[in-house]
Amino acid sequence: MQLLQLPAEILQAIIGQLSSRASLASLARVCRHLESLVDPILCRSVYLRNHDDEPLIRALDARPARAQYIRELLIHYHYVNVPNQQEYYPLLVEDLVPTLRRLVNLRRLTVKGLLYDAPRSYDDPDIGNIERFDAIANKWYQLFEQAGEPYSDVLPSLESCQMIMDDVPYHPDTRTDLWSFDIRSSVMIHPRLRDLTLLGALVGGLNPDLWYEPRSTPLESLTLLCCDVSAGGMREMLSPPRALKHLTWKGVPATSPPEFWPGERQEYLNAIRTQADSLLSLDLDFYGIGGHHPPLDFRDFPCLQQLTIDSKVLRGSDTDAQAGVRHSGGCLLPGSIQSLVLREYREYSAPDVRTLSMVYSWMTSGELSSLKRIKIQSAKFSMAKIWNTTIEGGMSVVDAFRLVGVQLEYEKIQSSLDEEYFGFDCHCCVYNLRYDNGFDY
Repeated sequence: MQLLQLPAEILQAIIGQLSSRASLASLARVCRHLESLVDPILCRSVYLRNHDDEPLIRALDARPARAQYIRELLIHYHYVNVPNQQEYYPLLVEDLVPTLRRLVNLRRLTVKGLLYDAPRSYDDPDIGNIERFDAIANKWYQLFEQAGEPYSDVLPSLESCQMIMDDVPYHPDTRTDLWSFDIRSSVMIHPRLRDLTLLGALVGGLNPDLWYEPRSTPLESLTLLCCDVSAGGMREMLSPPRALKHLTWKGVPATSPPEFWPGERQEYLNAIRTQADSLLSLDLDFYGIGGHHPPLDFRDFPCLQQLTIDSKVLRGSDTDAQAGVRHSGGCLLPGSIQSLVLREYREYSAPDVRTLSMVYSWMTSGELSSLKRIKIQSAKFSMAKIWNTTIEGGMSVVDAFRLVGVQLEYEKIQSSLDEEYFGFDCHCCVYNLRYDNGFDY
């Protein structure tokens, strides 16, 4: 029996074993029959680099059914130094909006955009292309605004979205403009989106013209990395989700100085508390710049099961301790907490076990009966160095928590000063949770 005489199901199973996209593309060019079998596999995940949008549009126009096969789209635009910049730029993800409207089965969207263009004679001589790019961003806003309308067929299957709308490499000696989330904030009202991540965004709030019903969207997980967020912006972002379960907000904003943060930590916690009845996990940084930072109280989060936090947030700033100001109340964690992850973003000459000692006292008083696991994340100290440090009563850390039935775990992590990649293994897609510039600790 010849290959093409095999049943389509068997041929699809054979084709599915090919891992090389080049091999799949070559196979699709053999004949129309094989092309129809290869297309659903080849188009399942699409990765667009600079100027790859035109070949994609031509492929979809040639065979419109291909649009239905795309489940994942990764757009990766970044700056390259070319001699003909007037012709090469701009590279705008907003130009792909008509194509995105065709992707009715798209589940996951990762966008790394680029807000750059060569100088144009029609731009304002003082502010450059800012107004023009803000107007272009309205295409993105309208896309998700229309997706949020009842019975809309715009991105009806989207469940996960990651947005980096501009290069984020940060230079401590220069001011870096972050991309504005406010003018793209309609993504918050998508009726099926469950997971949203923003990197390097300026978040002042939602667009005032955005209409939505509070506590109505299915968003379950929100991650903000190196974003400059106002307290009001945080509150507005947390208004649309019906029941947010996971919130991550960490990393110093990739700009110096930030426009909003750091502010009063309690204001931000109050904003986050609007979702307290559903949040299961929090991963918060709360970096500070000197001054008075009292301990934060998480007892108003009745469903919280896991908290990842800098240990100093639970006991207050070191300046308070040096001045003799100490937390004198009871436990600051909810009784529902099962897992506590402590990470010091700035580690000094010895492991900081003061917060561990405080948590141990809460355990012995019976206030944390659900706590079963504490993980210590450290880039500097070994597990033995931390475990053997003594706390209350002269006991080692590991012996003390063994007595109260809590499992201690250790995780070696990279320094918060090191670069981390986001979305793509590329120099334009890196971020640092901390910068060695004296502005954050």
